Amino acid sequence: LAAGFGRNVIVSSATLRHAHAAAMRAAFAAGMREFFALSGRPRRFDVCWASEHLVHVVSDSGDDTADASREFSDVHHAVATRVGDALQLTAVRRRACAIPIVASNNAQRHMESAFSAGLALHADNHVLDPETGVRVSIGFVRWNRVTSARAFAAHAATVPAPDGMAVAFACYHARFALGVRNAVYRRIAGMLTRKHNGGPDPLLSNPDVRHHLRRAAAQNRPDLVCFVSTTNILEAGSDLDADWGVTEPCSERSVIQFAGRLRRHRPWAHMAINLGILQ
Repeated sequence: LAAGFGRNVIVSSATLRHAHAAAMRAAFAAGMREFFALSGRPRRFDVCWASEHLVHVVSDSGDDTADASREFSDVHHAVATRVGDALQLTAVRRRACAIPIVASNNAQRHMESAFSAGLALHADNHVLDPETGVRVSIGFVRWNRVTSARAFAAHAATVPAPDGMAVAFACYHARFALGVRNAVYRRIAGMLTRKHNGGPDPLLSNPDVRHHLRRAAAQNRPDLVCFVSTTNILEAGSDLDADWGVTEPCSERSVIQFAGRLRRHRPWAHMAINLGILQ
């Protein structure tokens, strides 16, 4: 429809499969053919692939033929290969592991496994606050259903913290009223916007984090672990940088999107495992 009015279309995704790209090209080309027929303009339009690693532009005839579709597919595959090769040369920031759980129909056991996994990942993915001496980390625990996210937040609020550890938690999902959801996101984004050039981590200057750091220090707890219980709402439009993450089994695309919210603003290499997938 957009192409029928001669409008440009931008498709932004880190996990756009070839079949989806080809289908979008075919739909756009169909609209452009209608636009060209009505406007009398030459039947060509540009297709651009852009990433932080390259920009590639080709001219497309918009023809509904096997040759035109094959030409688009060949270019798309070549660009994807170049981007993949470039990614192989970048610093590795996410390393994943499988987290075994006890097979059970009791959801409480799964909550306990996710909670324990978060505590374990904190050990190698924390930031040291020089003022209080407290080690702090913030991690996402991603669930496939909102009811599970709510249940885990309730679990984290009631389970006793291990000795020497302080626990804080938040819950973020799509079933909040819009105003509440936006308010929760702003608070989380205030903590997890961590763009800096090697200086102090902005996380440590956030008022909410400082409050919990001072309280942990006053209670003689040298570790502060912050859990954000959430869902796939994180996978679209969330520019957040957490230290670690735990997720239920989900699709390959969802895992990639979820991993993109770990160390997102810190481009240097990180050797520790920071992503756990419940088995």
